[in-house]
Amino acid sequence: MFKCKELDKAPPFDGHTSKNVDRMISLVKEPCEWAQKEVELAIKHENSTEIEGTVDLSTYITNCYSSALKAYESLSEDGHSGLSISITQKILNKLMSHKTLTPIVDDDSEWSIVDDSYDSEPIYQHKRYSSLFKSILPSGEIEYNNVNDIVCVEIDATNVYFTNGFISKYVRPFFPITFPYVPNDKQIIFQCESFLVDEKMGDFDTMRIIKAGREGEESIIINKYFKELPEVGFVEIDESEYNERLAKKIK
Repeated sequence: MFKCKELDKAPPFDGHTSKNVDRMISLVKEPCEWAQKEVELAIKHENSTEIEGTVDLSTYITNCYSSALKAYESLSEDGHSGLSISITQKILNKLMSHKTLTPIVDDDSEWSIVDDSYDSEPIYQHKRYSSLFKSILPSGEIEYNNVNDIVCVEIDATNVYFTNGFISKYVRPFFPITFPYVPNDKQIIFQCESFLVDEKMGDFDTMRIIKAGREGEESIIINKYFKELPEVGFVEIDESEYNERLAKKIK
């Protein structure tokens, strides 16, 4: 099975003894013992800072620490090097985040239908990446959308993120999904301004999409204006009508 080079004589003694072997084995155990101690200290800390009435939460967090320790011990048993554990960690992080390990393809077998009634547009969900959907329009055109890829932020509340189906659909053509598809780790953040004119229309019925771009990258200026109509949804309006509505806003 193994092709070994035959030597005329044995190599010089390299100094390894049974004591050396025991020491090497102990080095394998040391990381696990260190991790066990860290988890013990963390659990002790959690228990010492426990707030009255939050016993269930403390138990929950303790179980999380124990689960993390099991994973660490399992990986340690595999005898990883610094490089292999780094590669393994990246793979594990992707799996834990439900990210695919290879590019996503647009193959019929990879999609499952989730709705075939909404506006007569069949909607499919990707089996390997649950946040990826495609809609087949009456014209036969196909629209793709990663619902976790786009988030909104108000111009006066830049630390509050939310999602909006209409704006996501409107902004998507600026950031098209093509196959093979590798989801971007950076979300598309679009900035908007929204307010309410008619109290019967809910939280807001008028909006302006200002700009959109991926985190840390240059944004695309959009500056489009919309109002919501009963039984119709949002329709585009011009800046003049938007300003008129802005002057009438109630919140």
